[in-house]
Amino acid sequence: MPTIWEKIQFNPSERPKYTRFELAKLVKERRKELNLSLEEVSSKYGVTEEFWQSIENASRAFNVKVYKIVGSFLDMTKDEMLSTEVDDMASLSYRTSEEKHPEIQDAVQFANILFDEMVMQEKIATK
Repeated sequence: MPTIWEKIQFNPSERPKYTRFELAKLVKERRKELNLSLEEVSSKYGVTEEFWQSIENASRAFNVKVYKIVGSFLDMTKDEMLSTEVDDMASLSYRTSEEKHPEIQDAVQFANILFDEMVMQEKIATK
């Protein structure tokens, strides 16, 4: 069964702002900043300690319930958590026209795809 990310069509210069690993890290950091134990925070949100730990470890798929809990805890809206980052492609300038050299546009699009993959791999690796 395909994941939600496989169904979403991104532009070559667009990617999710937060991965579940980044959200998990923010949750863990926030809990520690507030000096809350796993028991305290899980009790406050009506989940087990194991459930909360799985959020902090990003070991569970983030579904609607998890996003609601994480959003409430981090004081973030659904739109903030699911937002995307878009590179400013309008600021790029080319020294030659695309009409004369369409292979340049193909090369730029391919480079953008590679760059996006590198950024996503780095985001995932920052778990």
